[in-house]
Amino acid sequence: MDGVLRMLKIFSKVLIDSAEYYSEGYAEKCIGFNLDKRFTDAERAHRIVLATKFSPTIWRHPFLYPDCVLKSMMASLERTLMPTISIYQLEAGSHFGLWPRLATLADGLARCYETGKVKTIGTCNLNLSQIRYLHDYFKKRNVPYVSNQVELSLLRTDPWKSGFIEECRQLGIATIAYSPLGLGRLTGKYSAENPPKGNRYREDISWLKIQPIVNELTRIGEARQKTPGVVALNWVMCKGAIPIPSVKNGEQARDCAQAVGWRLTLEEEARLDKLGVASIWSGYFLKRWQN
Repeated sequence: MDGVLRMLKIFSKVLIDSAEYYSEGYAEKCIGFNLDKRFTDAERAHRIVLATKFSPTIWRHPFLYPDCVLKSMMASLERTLMPTISIYQLEAGSHFGLWPRLATLADGLARCYETGKVKTIGTCNLNLSQIRYLHDYFKKRNVPYVSNQVELSLLRTDPWKSGFIEECRQLGIATIAYSPLGLGRLTGKYSAENPPKGNRYREDISWLKIQPIVNELTRIGEARQKTPGVVALNWVMCKGAIPIPSVKNGEQARDCAQAVGWRLTLEEEARLDKLGVASIWSGYFLKRWQN
C-alpha cells in the first residue's frame, strides 16, 4: 500500500485494482485499513477509483447465482471500507462456457449495479464475442459497461496487433492493461545473468527476445531522462490502453508517475513495435497456473 499512498500524494485521483481472491481477501482488507486511517469517507469517495472483481470459481454452484454475486460485492465493500465500487469486474468467463452461463453472470453483475453500490461494470480476460454479448446485454438493462482487462506489454502485444483494443474502443469499452511491465522484466533491472526471482513467467520467453526490447527502452529513456519501465508504460498508453503497474514502494510510485504527460514519437513507437513479442504458448502450464 505504500506505493498507492505515494500515488495519492502525486495525483488527485488514483485507480486501485483488486479482487476478492487476491490473498483470500487480504488485499481488499489492506485497502480498507490503510485508507480508513488517512482519509475521510468523502475523500475516499472522491479520490479513489476502486476496481475490484468477482471470481466465478468452480465451487460456486450455478444454483447460488445471482445471490452469490451480490454477496461477494457487499463483502468487498465491507473489506475495503469504501462507500461504492467504481468498477465491479468479472474476473473471468464461464467454465468451458457452461458453468455458469455468461447470461447468469451478466444478470448477477447487473443486479449489483442496480443496488446503487456499483457505479459501472467491467470484465477481465474475455474474448471479443463475449464482450459483444455483454455489451448488448448491459445496454438493454441500462448498465454502463466500461472496461475489459487484458495482459498487454511489449512481451504480450496480441491485444494491440489483433485489433482487439480498437474493437473494444469502438464499443465504448476501455482496455485496462495488467502486467504492463512484463512482470518486471521490462524495467531494466534484470537480464539473462540476473533474472527476476520467483515465478514470473506466463510464457517461456527467452532473454534473447527480451533484452533487445530492454535495450531500446533504455536508449529512448536516456534521451528523455526516463527509466526503461516508464517508456514501457508510455508505449502501452500509446496503444490506447490504461496500464496498471504494481508498485511496492514510494520510489516505484514516483517512477511510474513519470509515464504520464508526454508521448513517444511515432518513430520511437515504431521501433518498439518491431521488437514487441506476441504470445508464445509453451509447455509451461504449471508456471502459468501458479501465476
